[in-house]
Amino acid sequence: GKYILKKLGIKEARRKLRLLESTKPTE
Repeated sequence: GKYILKKLGIKEARRKLRLLESTKPTE
């Protein structure tokens, strides 16, 4: 149970990071 949740959490975190990087202006 916890393992699956952890995996999902990482997936979500990575997706959020990608979204932040795409919206953030590259310097």
